[in-house]
Amino acid sequence: MLLNPWSTYPGAPIAGATIPTVGTPQPMVPEAWVRTFKNIPSTERWEPVALRQYKEG
Repeated sequence: MLLNPWSTYPGAPIAGATIPTVGTPQPMVPEAWVRTFKNIPSTERWEPVALRQYKEG
């Protein structure tokens, strides 16, 4: 399972945004992320693709 890197993804991280985690408290994004990262364009986002295996016969 892949989690978004921050709670406002694909928008830019903002003060008060958190880093999603599984089963632990969600930490706040570092202030450096707020200053550094911008909105993520659709050409740079992960896109899930379902793969299926078929057996012949």
